[in-house]
Amino acid sequence: MADQRGALGLRGEQVAAAYLERAGYRVLVRRWRYPGGEIDLVLRDATTLVFAEVRARRADAGLAAESVGPRKQQRLIRAAYSYLAAHDLGDRVEWRIDVVAVAFDARGGVRVVHIPGAVEG
Repeated sequence: MADQRGALGLRGEQVAAAYLERAGYRVLVRRWRYPGGEIDLVLRDATTLVFAEVRARRADAGLAAESVGPRKQQRLIRAAYSYLAAHDLGDRVEWRIDVVAVAFDARGGVRVVHIPGAVEG
């Protein structure tokens, strides 16, 4: 089960990255790891640094974006600050945290919902 979930997550990240690139974002880093966890995608949207949390699910499993509760939001905020500190960016860069929900249906269809600024840091 964990392997299937991991494969679904990786596929979701690939779909999300391609979707955002088509929308004009530039992918800087995929799966940035730090001692407290991981940021799925780090992107550039014009002058804004974007940390994207990708949530992938089967279409019949409910809305992926709903799975980003208060606890996960706090982890994402800590991750963003860790990235900024690790890259000596401090308050010199505008940034935000987005959520990208990817739903896969049984027939191979994909639905992507991008929520800019979904988590306030």
